[in-house]
Amino acid sequence: MIGDAVVSTQGTLEKPSQGHLISGSFCSIIHSYTKHIMSLTNSIGKENAIELSHSNWWKNLSYREIAEVQLFITELCCPFDVFQEAVEKSLGRPVFTHEFGLNYSGICEEFLGEREQPTLEEIINLIPEDKRIVLEVK
Repeated sequence: MIGDAVVSTQGTLEKPSQGHLISGSFCSIIHSYTKHIMSLTNSIGKENAIELSHSNWWKNLSYREIAEVQLFITELCCPFDVFQEAVEKSLGRPVFTHEFGLNYSGICEEFLGEREQPTLEEIINLIPEDKRIVLEVK
């Protein structure tokens, strides 16, 4: 349950008053399908994401719970800085903005414990070489 709303495994936002609830952790549902990480991201639709974001669902959840929900919903339904901090705290490392665009499945796999943390070199190498400027400070 997220605030007064629930995200179903079908990717819909449902209200308790409608009698639809999911039991257990969203992450436990996700774990059963980890072979196809990107197919796990469910779209709840633009209007539902906006409605969900207005509920401030993340306010009383742990960093892990915030990451657990937002990582697997296609639309951003909380402020990006809240999402990024939740992912960083959950993974125990800084997560650079470009990783969300260039290695999203890797972040999901790392969150689910299916891959090791990338090295700084691997993170930098996500950026296309012709777009990369690396300075060495001595």
